[in-house]
Amino acid sequence: MGLGMRRAVGTTVAAQFQHDNTEVVASVNFQRNSKQKGDDGEDGVPVQPRLIVRAIHAKWQAQLEKWADYRSLFGLIAFITVFLGVLYAQRGATIAYSVHSTIASVVLPGSDTLQSTDDVYSWLQNLLQNVWKDPNCGDGICEAPFEFAAFSRFGCKADCGRLSDIQNLTSGQVDIYWDFSHQASSLPASELMQQASWNLCPRDIQYNADCYDDPDNKFASISGSLTKYMPDLPDGDWSLVLKKDIFQKTRGAVRDTVKLSQAAFWFKVYVAAAAAAAEQVRELQLLNTALGFMNRSMIDALPAVWAEADVNQAYRDAFDAQQMLNASCLCSNVTSLLTGTIGFTDSAAYLASKCTGVTSMGLRTYDADGNATITFTSTPSVQDCADATANLTAHRASYNATVIKYLVVQRLGNLRDTGKYGVRYSVQDTLRSFLSKKYPELVSGIFVEPKGADAHVAAAATVSALANLYVESDLYLVAGAPAHLALYRRRLNQDPNLTFGDWATRTNARINEIKQQQDSVAAVSISGPDGITATVGQVVAALQAAGATTAWLPAAPAVGPPLSVADYNLATWDGNTTAYLSCNLDIRGPEYLGMCTDMPVTCASQTNDTAPYSCARVGDNSTVPGTIRNSTYREQCELPCDMQLDCNALCECWDSCGSRQYCLCSACKDLHPDAAADTQFFTIKDAAASSGAASADIAATTSRTAGRRLLQTADNVTQQLSAVLAKVDVLRSAQDSISGQMSALQSQVDKANLLAEARAASTTLQDLIAAGRSDIHTGQAVLVSKLDTLLQRQQAAIDAMNAANSQLAAIQSLTQKQADAIAALDAATSDRLNAISVATQQGIINLYQALAVWKMARRDRAVSNKIAKLAGSPCSYEPAAVQFSLNNSNSVEDNTARDRTLGMNNRVLAGLMLHTWRSQDEQCAHSRFSQIQSTCAGQQDISPYGVDSVFKLGSINFNPDLYDPNGEMVTQIYNCSALTNPTFDIIEPATKLKVNAQPYCAELFNPRNTPYAFWHLPLANLPDGYPLFFDINLSQVGAQTWLSWVQEGLLLDDRTRGLTARLVTYNAELKVFADIQVAFDFQAGGSIQVSNRIYTLSLELYDPTSANLARYAFEVLLAGCIVLLSLIELARFAQAARYSWRGRIDKGLGQYLSSIGVWLRLANNVLLLAGLGLWWTFVNSHAKQFNMDLRYPVYENLQPQAFFLKLAGNGAGLASAWEAITRLEAAISVLNVYHAINGICILLLIARLLRAMDFQPRLGVVTKALALAAPDLLHLFLVAGSVFLCYCMMGFLIFGNSLPWFATFPTSINTCFEMLLGEFADVNRDLRSLGGLQSVAGILFFWSFELLVFLILLNFLLAIIVDAFGEVKEQQKEQTGIHVELWRLLSDRWRWLLGRWHGTYMDVAHMDSIMHQWAGISEEEEARQQQKQRQVAGEINGQERVVQVMGEDVDQETLTRILLAVMSPLLPVHVVMVMLHFLITLLLLQLLLLQVMGEDVDQETLTRILLAVMGEDVDQETLTRILLAVMAAEPGRGEAELDEQAAQQLAALKPAGAREGDVGKAQAAAAFIMRRFGKSAAKAAAETLEQPGRLPGEAELDEQAALQLAALKPADAREGDVGKAQAAAAFIMRRFGKSAAKAAAETLEQVRCCGAGCGTCHD
Repeated sequence: MGLGMRRAVGTTVAAQFQHDNTEVVASVNFQRNSKQKGDDGEDGVPVQPRLIVRAIHAKWQAQLEKWADYRSLFGLIAFITVFLGVLYAQRGATIAYSVHSTIASVVLPGSDTLQSTDDVYSWLQNLLQNVWKDPNCGDGICEAPFEFAAFSRFGCKADCGRLSDIQNLTSGQVDIYWDFSHQASSLPASELMQQASWNLCPRDIQYNADCYDDPDNKFASISGSLTKYMPDLPDGDWSLVLKKDIFQKTRGAVRDTVKLSQAAFWFKVYVAAAAAAAEQVRELQLLNTALGFMNRSMIDALPAVWAEADVNQAYRDAFDAQQMLNASCLCSNVTSLLTGTIGFTDSAAYLASKCTGVTSMGLRTYDADGNATITFTSTPSVQDCADATANLTAHRASYNATVIKYLVVQRLGNLRDTGKYGVRYSVQDTLRSFLSKKYPELVSGIFVEPKGADAHVAAAATVSALANLYVESDLYLVAGAPAHLALYRRRLNQDPNLTFGDWATRTNARINEIKQQQDSVAAVSISGPDGITATVGQVVAALQAAGATTAWLPAAPAVGPPLSVADYNLATWDGNTTAYLSCNLDIRGPEYLGMCTDMPVTCASQTNDTAPYSCARVGDNSTVPGTIRNSTYREQCELPCDMQLDCNALCECWDSCGSRQYCLCSACKDLHPDAAADTQFFTIKDAAASSGAASADIAATTSRTAGRRLLQTADNVTQQLSAVLAKVDVLRSAQDSISGQMSALQSQVDKANLLAEARAASTTLQDLIAAGRSDIHTGQAVLVSKLDTLLQRQQAAIDAMNAANSQLAAIQSLTQKQADAIAALDAATSDRLNAISVATQQGIINLYQALAVWKMARRDRAVSNKIAKLAGSPCSYEPAAVQFSLNNSNSVEDNTARDRTLGMNNRVLAGLMLHTWRSQDEQCAHSRFSQIQSTCAGQQDISPYGVDSVFKLGSINFNPDLYDPNGEMVTQIYNCSALTNPTFDIIEPATKLKVNAQPYCAELFNPRNTPYAFWHLPLANLPDGYPLFFDINLSQVGAQTWLSWVQEGLLLDDRTRGLTARLVTYNAELKVFADIQVAFDFQAGGSIQVSNRIYTLSLELYDPTSANLARYAFEVLLAGCIVLLSLIELARFAQAARYSWRGRIDKGLGQYLSSIGVWLRLANNVLLLAGLGLWWTFVNSHAKQFNMDLRYPVYENLQPQAFFLKLAGNGAGLASAWEAITRLEAAISVLNVYHAINGICILLLIARLLRAMDFQPRLGVVTKALALAAPDLLHLFLVAGSVFLCYCMMGFLIFGNSLPWFATFPTSINTCFEMLLGEFADVNRDLRSLGGLQSVAGILFFWSFELLVFLILLNFLLAIIVDAFGEVKEQQKEQTGIHVELWRLLSDRWRWLLGRWHGTYMDVAHMDSIMHQWAGISEEEEARQQQKQRQVAGEINGQERVVQVMGEDVDQETLTRILLAVMSPLLPVHVVMVMLHFLITLLLLQLLLLQVMGEDVDQETLTRILLAVMGEDVDQETLTRILLAVMAAEPGRGEAELDEQAAQQLAALKPAGAREGDVGKAQAAAAFIMRRFGKSAAKAAAETLEQPGRLPGEAELDEQAALQLAALKPADAREGDVGKAQAAAAFIMRRFGKSAAKAAAETLEQVRCCGAGCGTCHD
């Protein structure tokens, strides 16, 4: 752009142009009418000015091209800057590496090679310890929900406070009642007590999974009860676990303390009200009775008084009552005695009604024998009246006492616990006794805990206080009831004038007062602790409606409105000391399972030995007649009744049978229905028959003496039978003694344990050990810690095994004890049978009595056998779990995930996924050493393996609570019935035995009936194997427990072939996901190779942040640039296609596609478009669509007792977790391809950048130097590569078996390359450490490699590059620097812009068209000039590739003719053509390579090429002749052809002053001119060559003149000759001076004129 053209007035044009550091000013003045001959052109313009204009135009075009080159360069740099900036922002390498380095430091093993599975487990343990950490309590941060508010012994109060302060918790209590007394023939009660334990454990709560107490609660006595309060139970699912209560000796309940206290409150109110009501009822009863006495005449009331005194009323009525009545009528002084006794003072009316008809009075006298004689007199004497009066006075005192008894003595008692008060307390005691038996949990809340004396505070008041209130009521609670006080003895007796009428009045007042109190109390309102308000009357009515009395109370839930007492029992379980007789009979004693069966008769026992039952048929209620002598009686009465007694005593129907049914079971059926038909009873009958005593006994039963004898003998029999039973008791006592001794022994053991604990508590030895350890090195301390851990684990395993073994021994001893007990019972029965036989034989008892006794004996034996059998068969070995739920409507966070991090900020998602795969054992291929080992790894295995270590004796995870000799618990946990088609009874190939009998299916259990641990589960994109998942919700201890379970379950064994561990993390601060994979490859050589892959990526690409928005803007800009570049390149392609269509070959597709730069751009654009598509695919299909939950429920329980890998939801959680991981890995794969493509794009951009810099000499030094050195580098690489690979193979073959550096051939190549770069210290050390001849080989290898490859060949490489660089630098030392060029270009551009602003400068396009017109340059000629300029600059673009031979450009066609000329005598033409086409194609490919590297193919090179092609030596002279011969075959343009002799003469010419290297080129130039332009040109060239050198005194024509000559074009010259002729002329000008250039120019001009007719043609 450094050219401007000013407008001028006149005909003078000033042209300025700059080139390097020389400024040329050309001023051309010409007159259109003054022309000189020979100086004008075709259009009349002088030739010399036109040449100058053309030179200026060429310079102008060069300036424009250079400016375009700079624009392209800086545009490319700008694009690269944007491209790399976007990639930098997308990748975030710094952030990614910070995450990567943190994860690598935590996750990756310390070595790439491990030696055993223990190393893998150690790595896994370290990883879990570093990641699975529980929050630290006390740091001031409550990391909810896994650090939670404190309750019981759990939670962190320091950080989170108390849970009861923020939630509604359940206040609970556990009530347990136990009695471990047991059959002496079984386990001792003390042992049962010591084995049993209980605990309250959560099944599913929000906070923790540990049981409430640690350790489990034990029982401290053989029998007793316990209430343990737990005031802060959170919501969730709970279970009370009873362990080793194998005979169900305990019972109890888990209760809601609040609801229990509420129920106790209402029951307390009822108890108090019921007691008060009972007291009032008793008082009313007594008052009414006394009132009845007071409302009648004493005479009329005397019979009632005598009845109260328990006197013979008939004896008194016969005389005394009538005498006193008659005396009151006949004796005048007696009437006054009756005053006040009938409730009124007027006794006349009474006497008038009673004395009517009374005329006499009876008198009673006694004789000496005490016999009474009664006489009657109508005129009783004074003495008779006195006696009657005395008698009446005495009876009046008795009558008064009786009334006082009802009013005072029986009513008031001692005012504390007798009288009516005694009734109150009796009701309280009765109900308390009932509650203690039926509902003991209520006793404390009713009778113990309340301590208050204020009855108005009902919740705190005692029962007595409430009862007192309910008796007295608020009306008289303080001052006392006046009517009640008026009936005190003192008040009744203090006034002698009071009559019974007065007393009756007070009594009626008290009765009304009581009714008033009752009504007042019934209306008293009470507010309960549950918020319910009810009156006392409503409380009493509600409980009475549920059936409550003064002796019985209903269950709390049965109490209806308005109280609606809630059920306070959260969970209950039943058990007692004899529960073992009825528990699990379907397994332990199915023969005792009964069924209710109807009785044909009703049975009533009798004392008659010959008719022990009185039976009535059920159908018609008719009596069954007869005795046991009658078969009908026996069949219809005796036998059914005996069976009823036997079966009800032996069988178990759980009290479900009716009154006319009995419980029938198989054990009862096994008893003979007729006891008299038993074999043992035949012995008794035979003994009786042998003595003859039986018939005598029967006969004697009817007499009185015999009756007495019978009674006496019955007593003797009883004594003898008692003696027999005493033997059994002795046996039991002996067993109890043994139990006592066992308890004593246990006590001694406990004492020994206490002593051992006391000794263990002494820390003297530990202090010494600690002091010694403190001086040990840190590494040793770690070792000691590991040893301690190992010893602790071993000790724990030993303790668990010992405990299990002791329990096993105890359980196994039950069988022997049971057998011994049965044997003892059989012996006792035999003794009893003998006693019966002896008693019968001696006549002590008759045969009927013996039969009755035998029935009892065999019934007792059957029951004792049942007891002995069931006492030795535990109900269940499985821990009993009584489940319940708590819900106080607290908010619960479901499926909350724990915070597990790698480092500090990289949160682990879901958990750690392990996946292992295994191989089967197969027979090894035939080997001479098969006896050493015959099995090898075979095909991949997917069968289950391992063992659940919970059932593995001796393991750390062994759980003795789950040990069950019957296999019930393990088959419940591993339930084969849940499978679709379980497999049983298979034949084991090794032993040929049938294994896996039911219920141990082959899918879940191994042939030894132990459950497997690991099962195959297919996962997409993974080999068939066994997945395992460490959930992030595992606690710190839980993770180690799972690892221990996995390790002891033998996850890794000798058949394992691989293990992968996967983790996904997310850094919220950096918004970076990380996918971590660690792979363990189990090599056949015995080691474990470790590899890893850690990828980081961001999926939150377009969040509304400034950085993301800026990146998005640049991404859009980059996408636009990529699309624009692609469209530009497409437009160029379309333009080239249009030129080809128009026939413009120089600008057509051939020319377009022949450029390496075009292919670079095309490849770069394609990859850029591919990368652009991949990026937006990643964004839309992966980044935006990706989602991963924080946790997946993979397993049912994270704290299981066994079956750790039981999947939740049939594996849906695991499948979801794996799907999320695979989606993340798919996104990573797409992103990796994207970055790989961008990496290639960067390389292509580097190539484009270097090519774009090549136009500037100083910037193109590197590319030119590499191009110049390319042939030498190629040969060096061939040599050095061969040597290098030989050394690599040497190291692999010699040292590959010993050193990891050469273990594989790729590793050997890498090691040798590192040695080439100077990293050889470790390799040299290992080589020297080899033993034997290998060490010598190692020394030779190392030193020879260093000398030959490192010192020699590497320096050769450097020398070649430095030499080429020096040569290129020498050529470019006079070139202008980029800073100068840019300054000039920018300055010109600035002036041009200013000119456009001021209107003084011409437009570039306008000026270019003017210069074209002045220079007379047509479009075709401009194209030829551009092609010539490109050839001068070294760029080979045209119709086809050419090669320079002696300065001559030889194209493919010419070279083909040369080879045909040489080879035609040897082969047929068509064969030669085919061969030449193939060979020349190969040759041109090689020439293309040489031209790309900047290599000119000279004569010598072509000779070597022809030698390679034809296998023949061709020297320079021969080659010259060949070329001239071929050239001569082509006719010239009207000129005679030069023969071979002329060519030889030309070849011999050599300028005297020419340099040696110029000869061949000058000859080639002359030959070319001769061939193309005729003899005249050849002669001129020959004359020039004959000159001794350059003409002295003439100025050197500069390069601009050469360009002017090059612009000449013969009019009739062919298109392909123009450039060659121009090049020849320019060469002669440069090499041989101005004269030669002029001659060449004249020759060219002549040739041109000859063709065009513009002048005279010369020979």
